Amino acid sequence: MVSWIQAHKKESIIIGISMLFFILILIFFKIFFFSSSRNVYGDRLDDIQRAKISKDKLQKVSEELTEYTGVEKVDAFITGRVINLFVEIKSEAVLDELKNVSIQSIENFSAKEKELYDIQFYFVGEGENYPAIGYKGKDDGEFTWVNS
Repeated sequence: MVSWIQAHKKESIIIGISMLFFILILIFFKIFFFSSSRNVYGDRLDDIQRAKISKDKLQKVSEELTEYTGVEKVDAFITGRVINLFVEIKSEAVLDELKNVSIQSIENFSAKEKELYDIQFYFVGEGENYPAIGYKGKDDGEFTWVNS
């Protein structure tokens, strides 16, 4: 084997560099593309353990919104650091009143929860004002509303 390497120095160097290059490519792909064992959000969600929102609290917010006569159904869930509230609206609902009701409904969340989570309202219904989306970032003081 040693005599073959000495006889074919150029080929041995090319094979060695090729093997090293191949190993480096495998390591690169492993690190950047096949790291599925970790959390999708990385360590960005570590501090929300201080103010974890329970399903009961989300249910309470949903029930409070459903009590309003213009609301048909509410689906509340959390994705990462965002509280999503999908609200199906009846035809007689007034968008300005819904905005006020939604702002009042988030008072169920503590100050710590509001400073860690963004909040999104999606109003879906019939009419020219819908769909409407309200978004409040954790650092924002009030909602920003858009309707398409």
